[in-house]
Amino acid sequence: MALFQRAVQRRPESTRFAYVYAVALHSLGNASQAIMVLENAHQQRPADREVLSALVTYLREGGDNKAALRYSTW
Repeated sequence: MALFQRAVQRRPESTRFAYVYAVALHSLGNASQAIMVLENAHQQRPADREVLSALVTYLREGGDNKAALRYSTW
């Protein structure tokens, strides 16, 4: 996990690194941090479909349908 985090910190413009890190966080049960990572990646590249898809999915799973809907309209 530390390597994923470091990759995201060193290359914040790489939404792929952020996506992989967020998926790993979510897999370990840390959905809130995964969502935060995805939201930051979304700010960097708003049209990244992988980031948006994961963000919408994780928000819906967490019961935040309003936020999920907001992101799903991009």
